Amino acid sequence: MRAGKEAINTERSKMQWQRAEGIIGKSMATDHAVCGSPASERASNTLISSMGQLFITEAMPGKVIEIVAHRRIGEPSIFDLIQASLYNKFSKQELPMALGCVFYLQNSGALANVLCEIPQEPYHTFPCLKKYQASFNIDGPVIGVGTVLSHDPKKMGFSMASFHCWNASRLLTGHFENDVCPEKATYTVYLTPAKKLYRQDKPVHH
Repeated sequence: MRAGKEAINTERSKMQWQRAEGIIGKSMATDHAVCGSPASERASNTLISSMGQLFITEAMPGKVIEIVAHRRIGEPSIFDLIQASLYNKFSKQELPMALGCVFYLQNSGALANVLCEIPQEPYHTFPCLKKYQASFNIDGPVIGVGTVLSHDPKKMGFSMASFHCWNASRLLTGHFENDVCPEKATYTVYLTPAKKLYRQDKPVHH
């Protein structure tokens, strides 16, 4: 995204002095749901199907980084670009830069996916995992939350960018992949840095 890259380059220097009570944590669980046609339903429990990467705050007022981007140019999503910018800036540091994010996507829907079932064979590679995902479109406007990290030097098994989204009517939800109308997509993104990284379970592969 042309405007997005400019905003990232302008705003990333502010990350040095941003402070927030943010904690990014990751946990593994074994419960899963079998999906037919995508739908959003109230969960029957609080377990996580495969993994959860969460940003937790005290919900207090504070400074944030704002990015407004119009039109996507190329295949990478806006969050791929943000992650690449973080990597270029912070990858040589001992600890990663980690951000929590809220975004609002207008003038475009989103391509999302859900994990239909937990495979019995090892699924630690991307092609293996894709076999068990169902992709679908979510009509816009789209609201989403997620996390993005510069790198994972301690090999804690964090995802470098993980975002979940839903439509305004809250009828569909899923793991965000990209917008579906790159020439019209308009993003408003708010980010704030985490103070701590916490891993609940050690990285495992089924």
